[in-house]
Amino acid sequence: YSTFTGASLDGVRLRSGRDLVVERSRFISNGGYGLRIYKGSAGRIERATLLANEFIANGAYGAAVGNTRDAYLEGNLYSQNQFAGLWVYDAYSLQGVRDTASYNESHGIGGLNSIDSGIADATATGNRNGIRIRGNEPGQGPPTSDLVIEGAAGTLTVTGNQYSGIEFLGIATGQ
Repeated sequence: YSTFTGASLDGVRLRSGRDLVVERSRFISNGGYGLRIYKGSAGRIERATLLANEFIANGAYGAAVGNTRDAYLEGNLYSQNQFAGLWVYDAYSLQGVRDTASYNESHGIGGLNSIDSGIADATATGNRNGIRIRGNEPGQGPPTSDLVIEGAAGTLTVTGNQYSGIEFLGIATGQ
């Protein structure tokens, strides 16, 4: 229900907590991230929910969700961000449903080292890479990204991306 715009760095940073809900908010034209969720000195984020938000024209990522457990994302729009619309890393049990990533400079949806997580019924269109998942290199954490990407009844839509629709790099695994 809020708008975060024009910050020189990040619109909002969340570094620890539990049962966080960000709903119907707009993150527009911030210098770095629109929304950045990551591990702080007090530990990881537990149970974060992002519902029906807009992440538009931010200087780096629309939203970066990292070091989280049990996160749920639904109905968010990530568009025209300078790097990735949504970047997920070091997440455990993250589920993204019906999110749309369009016209981001690099990745629509990207992920690194996320275990027992999934993206379903997403739309990635007009990005450089639609959906890009990478596993960790040996010695840099758990050995693979166990991120499932699926479309129920054929609703995963990946079209019109400049380089790749779905890309798995390194030692990532996917279904």
